[in-house]
Amino acid sequence: MNNALSAIKSKSLCCTFCAETLLDCIGRMATKYSYSQLLQLHDSEESFVTECVELVYCGYIYKALQSLENDASRAMSRDKYYLILKKCKEDSKIKRMKRRHDEVYLGKNRFANELHSSFNEFMVNVVATLGFCPLKVG
Repeated sequence: MNNALSAIKSKSLCCTFCAETLLDCIGRMATKYSYSQLLQLHDSEESFVTECVELVYCGYIYKALQSLENDASRAMSRDKYYLILKKCKEDSKIKRMKRRHDEVYLGKNRFANELHSSFNEFMVNVVATLGFCPLKVG
């Protein structure tokens, strides 16, 4: 968790959406748990990184669905978009695990790089599946 917080603090996360989503989620966790409880929630740094990636995926899906609700020209219902985005998330998680397995010889990847790679893979998958980007992030 310290790597995630230091990456956010040093502004080494290229994507402000990712940084804001993680700050919000970690802040909510910090109000709920003590530091020692937070450390016990994850058996390894890798499991914490995986949760951070999941939080960013879910945050994007939530905000994209909100954006699509306000779009009168949308082609499908909110539920169909949700199912498509959820499938993109699952496909991206599988691709991430395969990439991590293929890159194991490189050793531990920096948190910012891992988050950036994972989120980019997800976004490419979303755009390829839908044919457009439902929510532009920077």
